[in-house]
Formats: sequence, structure tokens, C-alpha cells
Amino acid sequence: MGRFLSGKALIAAACALILAGCAQTGDFGRQRPNVINDSVLPVVGMVSTYSAGEPVSHFNYTDDERTLRNLGWTLVVPTHSHDWIGRTAAELQRAQIIRRLDLVLSPERYSAMLSGERYRSSDARYARIMDDAVKDMAAIEPYMAYVARVRIADEQRINAAFGLPDIGASELAAAHGRVAENQRQMAWVKRAMLFRLYAYRYAVDRLMIQTPSRLAGQTIERLNALEALIQNAIAVDLEQAPISHPGQMVDLLEIVAKA
Repeated sequence: MGRFLSGKALIAAACALILAGCAQTGDFGRQRPNVINDSVLPVVGMVSTYSAGEPVSHFNYTDDERTLRNLGWTLVVPTHSHDWIGRTAAELQRAQIIRRLDLVLSPERYSAMLSGERYRSSDARYARIMDDAVKDMAAIEPYMAYVARVRIADEQRINAAFGLPDIGASELAAAHGRVAENQRQMAWVKRAMLFRLYAYRYAVDRLMIQTPSRLAGQTIERLNALEALIQNAIAVDLEQAPISHPGQMVDLLEIVAKA
């Protein structure tokens, strides 16, 4: 693997490829199918992930695995909030070229975006938060349905692999690699849910200082509903995490690891 591009050179090359494929947008806010997105980037990502010592797989995606990734994308970089989450950075992570890049994103960017945009009414910023929260809530349930389906299929995959007497080491490694890839994808989306909730709460706290509004209480209620849905989705008691206190540091990786 030493002959392949590595480090900054690999990332720079991948960024150039992603930008080259960003001309048109398809379903779920992703780029339309093309050679770069469908053939080149997956290979680059596989090399990068393998070089980092993490399990990978050359298996074709099942229909459910592909749908899981598409639905997850709407929670990682929803089209209604593309202005505060780096789309190119997310594409690098989706392609497995850079792992857990989302952990370095700042939730304060959402608040800064709201404050920087011009609105005729200060109440519109509260309305924007509620609208974003509602769209996230609508995306969580269908995504989690596919999480359940993929988990069942992964269990069947491993049972089938161990039940095959003539299975080779590379095929067994690819089976485990696909399960690991699915788990990494699921963990990423769980962190994205928490990240967005944290960003919304941070923004509301700042708005209540900058532009107090009668909509503040309604917005907080909407975020409480989102938090309850996320808590149910990731099966973690968020009362143990300082999600409702934006002034404290939140270890999204640690929270998701408990799920």
C-alpha cells in the first residue's frame, strides 16, 4: 500500500475529484451518479481505510445498505442546512477517505449562520430552527427502519460465513469488513443527530439573549421532541449527556459508543 497516495496528497486529490463531480445534484442531495462518485472515490476510500488499519470490504452493496446510506445522508448533510455543514468534507467521510471528520465540526456555525442571515423578522430565526428540527424528525424514523434491516442482514451474513466450510480468509475478512463499514456509517449518523440537536440548542440559547421572542418556548418544546426521538433512536439516555447545556463539551463519540 506504500505506493499509493497518502496523507495530504490523498486528501487533496480526493477533494479535487469530489469538486469535479459536484456539477449536478440528484436524490437525497447527493451528486448524480458518475464515474468519479461511483468508481473512483470508493477505491480511494478503500485504500485509505485499509491503510489506516480499519476493516473494509469489496462486496457489492445490498439494496438496503445503499438505501441506508442515502437516507443517512439527509441527516448528515440535509439539503435544508447545506450552508453550515461542509458538503465536501462529508463526501470525504462518506467515501471513507477521512474517518470521523465530523468530530471536528463546530456546532456554533449554525448559530453564526442564523445571526448572519438577513430576516425581515427576528422571529424567523426561531422558525428556522423549528423547521430544521421538524425535517430532521421526519428523516429519523425511515432511516432507523433501515438500520434494523441492515443489522439483521449483517447477522445473517456472519452466520452464513461461519457456516461455510470452504470459505477463504479474504472472503471472511470482506464479510467482517462490510459489517464494520455498516457500523461506522450508523455511528456517523447517530453522531450527526446529536450534533444537530446540540447546534440547535446552542443557537436558541444565543437567540434568547440577542433577540428574545415569544417563540422561544415553542422552539425549546420542538427541540425537546427531537431529543426524545433521538434518544429512542440511539437507545442512550441523553440525560447522562450534557446535550441540553451547550456551554459544556459533548463527546459525541463516547455517547454513540454507549448505544
